[in-house]
Amino acid sequence: MECFKTWAKESGITTFGTLIKETTTSGNGLFSSQAINKDIEVVQIPSQLVLSSKRVLQDNEEFSDLVYNYYMKRHNITLLEAKKMAVDQDRTILCLFLIYYRFFNENTKWKPYMDILPTLEFFQKTHVLFNPGIVKGTCLENSVRSKISSLERELEEINQYWPTRIELDMYLWADCTVWSRVVGITETEIVLVPYFDLANHSLNESNIRWELTDDEGLVLVTTKDIKTQDEELTLFYGSKPNQELLFLHGFCIQDNPETSRITIPLMPFLDLSDPVDISKIQWLKSVGAKPILTLMGSSTSNLDPLVADGWTVDSVAALYLIALTEDEGLCFSSMDLQIHGRPVKDLNELYACAKGLDLFPLIQLRAVVLLTNALEYHLNMNIEHEVDQDGSGPLLAHTSIYRIEERTIMQRAQTQLGHLQDELLKNKVVLSYLQEQQ
Repeated sequence: MECFKTWAKESGITTFGTLIKETTTSGNGLFSSQAINKDIEVVQIPSQLVLSSKRVLQDNEEFSDLVYNYYMKRHNITLLEAKKMAVDQDRTILCLFLIYYRFFNENTKWKPYMDILPTLEFFQKTHVLFNPGIVKGTCLENSVRSKISSLERELEEINQYWPTRIELDMYLWADCTVWSRVVGITETEIVLVPYFDLANHSLNESNIRWELTDDEGLVLVTTKDIKTQDEELTLFYGSKPNQELLFLHGFCIQDNPETSRITIPLMPFLDLSDPVDISKIQWLKSVGAKPILTLMGSSTSNLDPLVADGWTVDSVAALYLIALTEDEGLCFSSMDLQIHGRPVKDLNELYACAKGLDLFPLIQLRAVVLLTNALEYHLNMNIEHEVDQDGSGPLLAHTSIYRIEERTIMQRAQTQLGHLQDELLKNKVVLSYLQEQQ
């Protein structure tokens, strides 16, 4: 850390009343070395250390030559076209930048910064990308495995044209590092910022904020009076649910007020041997529907009880489609969907059309039964695979926080669905239909 402090000073970073210290729970952090008034700039970072894809390509010729040659070969394009393409690939360029200066060209001006970044061994112990089995049975399992597969495909393409083979562990390390330290300075641009990235997050007690300067540098400014020395200077990065925190950073917050989402795959509800279900799948794909059902975990005032309980409108519409049969007027012509002769062009129209049907209470009951069974299955998977987790350590502890939170949300949803099912079973339309089927 002493080498980094010297490097930071020589690189133009200036500070007031601020020092770097090790925290009890979050690695290194920024602390006050004296009392500081509100609205004081405590850290000033020059523009050349606000590391966007544009900046790292502009200021590191040896690295940028490798990048431009890679894009030229991969896409068979000119140097000018490669420069335009590369600068828009923020995450990829930052990952390659970290990999190059951490593993392949270590003795450069970037060494003091690279040396304070989390190690590969650190993430191997503390991040779900290196330990996907730890979230088995949770809604995160598919997301984690999908991301690993995506990164594997990216790396396979990179290695076809990159001059030195990059190992998967290196690429996973770089992705973990980027998302654990990056900040979005605009809606579309992410950057790494040495020194700034030592400031930890506080949900309720942050006391500094960051601002961009007119010359594209970055400053940290106090948001309240810092009354004593040795007070940690923390930022508020925004409220994030434990699902996102665990996925990106490898930790969870106990009693996090931001509720995680429950996601359930849509495909198990459909029979791939049934022509009608095949048509339903094709139509859902044609309207851009996501192949998942999403429970937001928070109630709304919507009149539809399923939406009111937190299921998204798109999810409920997809469920109604699954529950509909040809007996209720469902008809497919090629890729087009009709209900009682009325064309249905998207999920919103489907949702409205289903609610207008005379047999809607029956369709809703079918949807409730489908959801209840799905939640029961996923709840059992959550519990079953928690028993499989041996050992201890921070990652297991944080995963347990998320696993229990997910379980609580599903159990609450089950209770709500049970109440709705009881009501629907008393509905005159449902009772009449059931009597006719006897």
